[in-house]
Amino acid sequence: MSTYSDNDDDLFQDIPPAPNSFFQEEPQTASSINDEAVNQLLDSTKDYINSRNLGIDSFKVRTGIPNSFLEACNQFIFRSDTFNRSVFDVLNQYTNGEFSKILYYNFLEESIIKRFSIRYFLHVLVNEPQERLLSSISENLHSTIDQTYLRIYFGSTLKVMDHAINRSIEIYQKLCTELGREPMQAIIDREYSSPSLRTISSSSYILNSFTSLNSSLGFKTY
Repeated sequence: MSTYSDNDDDLFQDIPPAPNSFFQEEPQTASSINDEAVNQLLDSTKDYINSRNLGIDSFKVRTGIPNSFLEACNQFIFRSDTFNRSVFDVLNQYTNGEFSKILYYNFLEESIIKRFSIRYFLHVLVNEPQERLLSSISENLHSTIDQTYLRIYFGSTLKVMDHAINRSIEIYQKLCTELGREPMQAIIDREYSSPSLRTISSSSYILNSFTSLNSSLGFKTY
């Protein structure tokens, strides 16, 4: 009478042996393993345990771990953004690459405006600190939070932000030239707190386009 171990000997006969170089690689450490896959594994295992009210030492928990691992692997492998990637490729084909430039232009414009908001906040935080506020924060955190602390830890962030803004604006201006578009003057002039920049977003841009369409169709806009 054959046993389970007798029957599964030929399951992997067609799999070619791994090259020797595979075994010569340094073993992966926990820090080198993809965090997303590990987190999915842990979450899936916890959900499995909680949904079945299993004890920590339960045999079902031990058998559930490999099942949850396979489930996490499948989620990690098959969850993708290939639809957007495919749409991106097709639109580029139809526009001879023009879509990429327009998308990048809009992305830069929005990201620069958002960086302006963060930059303005950091500038105020570093250069115009409120002593009463700092005293209150220090008291609640049981730590010294003063102007020197802000300049050391947030001043460097402000410099990094300025560098990112300058680089983004350079690319933005060149894209505007290639696309024949007029750049936003508030961006070029680096008007960090300009009211004209506070409402710029993709959603508001599209809604404004719809408003224009309503007007062209003879409907009142509110």
